[in-house]
Amino acid sequence: MTRKPSYSSPPVDSVDPKAVLEVCLCHGVRRASRAITRTFDAALAPSGLTSGQFGILAAVAALQSMPVPVLRGVLAMDRTSLNRTLKPMEVNGLVAIVPGAGRRASQVEITPEGLQAFREAGPLWRAAQSDAAERLGTARIGQLIAGLDVATGLFDQ
Repeated sequence: MTRKPSYSSPPVDSVDPKAVLEVCLCHGVRRASRAITRTFDAALAPSGLTSGQFGILAAVAALQSMPVPVLRGVLAMDRTSLNRTLKPMEVNGLVAIVPGAGRRASQVEITPEGLQAFREAGPLWRAAQSDAAERLGTARIGQLIAGLDVATGLFDQ
Protein backbone atom coordinates (compact mmCIF):
# COMPACT_ATOMS: atom_id res chain seq x y z
CA MET A 1 0.00 0.00 0.00
CA THR A 2 1.41 3.35 -0.96
CA ARG A 3 1.57 6.07 1.63
CA LYS A 4 -0.28 9.27 1.02
CA PRO A 5 2.07 12.24 0.91
CA SER A 6 1.81 14.86 3.60
CA TYR A 7 0.68 18.10 2.04
CA SER A 8 1.62 21.37 3.66
CA SER A 9 0.91 24.14 1.25
CA PRO A 10 -0.84 27.41 2.03
CA PRO A 11 -4.35 28.02 0.77
CA VAL A 12 -4.50 29.32 -2.81
CA ASP A 13 -7.34 31.77 -3.43
CA SER A 14 -9.18 30.46 -0.35
CA VAL A 15 -9.07 26.84 -1.58
CA ASP A 16 -6.66 24.64 0.31
CA PRO A 17 -4.99 22.35 -2.26
CA LYS A 18 -4.35 19.79 0.47
CA ALA A 19 -8.06 19.64 1.24
CA VAL A 20 -8.88 19.23 -2.45
CA LEU A 21 -6.55 16.25 -2.72
CA GLU A 22 -7.89 14.70 0.47
CA VAL A 23 -11.64 15.18 0.09
CA CYS A 24 -12.43 15.85 -3.57
CA LEU A 25 -14.81 13.16 -4.81
CA CYS A 26 -13.69 13.57 -8.42
CA HIS A 27 -9.99 13.29 -7.53
CA GLY A 28 -10.56 10.22 -5.38
CA VAL A 29 -12.69 8.40 -7.94
CA ARG A 30 -10.29 9.20 -10.81
CA ARG A 31 -7.28 8.13 -8.74
CA ALA A 32 -8.91 4.81 -7.82
CA SER A 33 -10.09 4.35 -11.40
CA ARG A 34 -6.56 4.76 -12.75
CA ALA A 35 -5.14 2.25 -10.26
CA ILE A 36 -7.86 -0.31 -10.95
CA THR A 37 -7.61 0.25 -14.71
CA ARG A 38 -3.83 -0.32 -14.63
CA THR A 39 -4.40 -3.63 -12.82
CA PHE A 40 -7.05 -4.87 -15.25
CA ASP A 41 -5.14 -3.60 -18.30
CA ALA A 42 -2.06 -5.52 -17.17
CA ALA A 43 -4.11 -8.68 -16.61
CA LEU A 44 -5.79 -8.38 -20.04
CA ALA A 45 -2.58 -7.43 -21.91
CA PRO A 46 -1.91 -10.99 -23.20
CA SER A 47 -5.27 -10.87 -24.98
CA GLY A 48 -4.41 -7.64 -26.79
CA LEU A 49 -7.46 -5.93 -25.29
CA THR A 50 -7.56 -3.04 -22.86
CA SER A 51 -10.02 -3.06 -19.99
CA GLY A 52 -12.03 -0.40 -21.85
CA GLN A 53 -12.22 -2.51 -25.00
CA PHE A 54 -13.15 -5.58 -22.94
CA GLY A 55 -15.99 -3.62 -21.32
CA ILE A 56 -17.26 -2.43 -24.69
CA LEU A 57 -17.17 -5.99 -26.05
CA ALA A 58 -19.07 -7.18 -22.97
CA ALA A 59 -21.76 -4.52 -23.47
CA VAL A 60 -22.18 -5.25 -27.17
CA ALA A 61 -21.95 -9.03 -26.69
CA ALA A 62 -24.78 -8.88 -24.17
CA LEU A 63 -27.18 -7.85 -26.95
CA GLN A 64 -25.13 -8.71 -30.09
CA SER A 65 -26.00 -5.29 -31.51
CA MET A 66 -27.03 -1.90 -30.15
CA PRO A 67 -27.45 1.67 -31.33
CA VAL A 68 -24.42 3.86 -30.62
CA PRO A 69 -26.41 6.22 -28.35
CA VAL A 70 -27.58 3.26 -26.25
CA LEU A 71 -23.99 2.00 -25.95
CA ARG A 72 -22.89 5.51 -24.91
CA GLY A 73 -25.53 5.45 -22.19
CA VAL A 74 -24.59 1.97 -20.96
CA LEU A 75 -20.94 3.00 -20.74
CA ALA A 76 -21.58 6.61 -19.63
CA MET A 77 -19.17 7.76 -22.34
CA ASP A 78 -19.31 10.89 -24.46
CA ARG A 79 -19.58 10.51 -28.23
CA THR A 80 -15.98 11.54 -28.96
CA SER A 81 -14.42 9.17 -26.42
CA LEU A 82 -16.56 6.25 -27.55
CA ASN A 83 -15.76 6.90 -31.23
CA ARG A 84 -12.04 7.14 -30.41
CA THR A 85 -12.21 3.76 -28.65
CA LEU A 86 -14.44 2.05 -31.21
CA LYS A 87 -12.36 3.06 -34.26
CA PRO A 88 -9.37 0.75 -33.59
CA MET A 89 -11.77 -2.00 -32.51
CA GLU A 90 -13.51 -1.67 -35.88
CA VAL A 91 -10.18 -1.60 -37.75
CA ASN A 92 -9.12 -4.78 -35.89
CA GLY A 93 -12.37 -6.50 -36.81
CA LEU A 94 -13.75 -6.77 -33.27
CA VAL A 95 -16.87 -4.72 -33.92
CA ALA A 96 -18.75 -3.52 -36.96
CA ILE A 97 -20.40 -0.13 -37.06
CA VAL A 98 -23.42 -0.34 -39.34
CA PRO A 99 -24.86 2.98 -40.50
CA GLY A 100 -28.49 3.51 -39.57
CA ALA A 101 -31.13 3.97 -42.23
CA GLY A 102 -32.36 7.53 -42.61
CA ARG A 103 -32.21 9.30 -39.26
CA ARG A 104 -31.63 6.13 -37.30
CA ALA A 105 -28.44 5.88 -35.27
CA SER A 106 -25.61 3.62 -36.34
CA GLN A 107 -25.53 0.18 -34.74
CA VAL A 108 -22.49 -1.39 -33.09
CA GLU A 109 -22.31 -5.11 -33.65
CA ILE A 110 -19.86 -7.60 -32.25
CA THR A 111 -18.14 -9.60 -34.96
CA PRO A 112 -17.28 -13.30 -34.69
CA GLU A 113 -13.65 -12.19 -34.15
CA GLY A 114 -14.77 -9.82 -31.39
CA LEU A 115 -16.78 -12.54 -29.69
CA GLN A 116 -13.78 -14.86 -29.89
CA ALA A 117 -11.46 -12.18 -28.46
CA PHE A 118 -13.94 -11.59 -25.64
CA ARG A 119 -14.14 -15.31 -24.85
CA GLU A 120 -10.35 -15.71 -24.92
CA ALA A 121 -9.89 -12.70 -22.62
CA GLY A 122 -12.54 -14.02 -20.20
CA PRO A 123 -10.18 -16.14 -18.07
CA LEU A 124 -7.75 -13.20 -17.81
CA TRP A 125 -10.59 -10.95 -16.67
CA ARG A 126 -11.77 -13.59 -14.17
CA ALA A 127 -8.25 -13.76 -12.71
CA ALA A 128 -8.13 -9.95 -12.36
CA GLN A 129 -11.59 -9.93 -10.79
CA SER A 130 -10.54 -12.67 -8.34
CA ASP A 131 -7.42 -10.70 -7.46
CA ALA A 132 -9.57 -7.62 -6.85
CA ALA A 133 -11.90 -9.69 -4.64
CA GLU A 134 -8.93 -10.90 -2.61
CA ARG A 135 -7.64 -7.36 -2.16
CA LEU A 136 -10.96 -5.64 -1.47
CA GLY A 137 -13.33 -8.41 -0.49
CA THR A 138 -16.37 -9.43 -2.49
CA ALA A 139 -18.76 -7.49 -0.26
CA ARG A 140 -16.75 -4.27 -0.63
CA ILE A 141 -16.66 -4.68 -4.43
CA GLY A 142 -20.45 -5.08 -4.42
CA GLN A 143 -20.81 -1.98 -2.26
CA LEU A 144 -18.46 0.03 -4.48
CA ILE A 145 -20.28 -0.99 -7.66
CA ALA A 146 -23.66 -0.21 -6.10
CA GLY A 147 -22.44 3.17 -4.89
CA LEU A 148 -20.90 3.99 -8.24
CA ASP A 149 -24.14 3.01 -10.00
CA VAL A 150 -26.04 5.44 -7.76
CA ALA A 151 -23.46 8.18 -8.41
CA THR A 152 -23.61 7.57 -12.17
CA GLY A 153 -27.39 7.88 -12.12
CA LEU A 154 -27.32 11.07 -10.07
CA PHE A 155 -24.56 12.82 -12.02
CA ASP A 156 -25.40 11.58 -15.51
CA GLN A 157 -28.72 13.36 -15.82
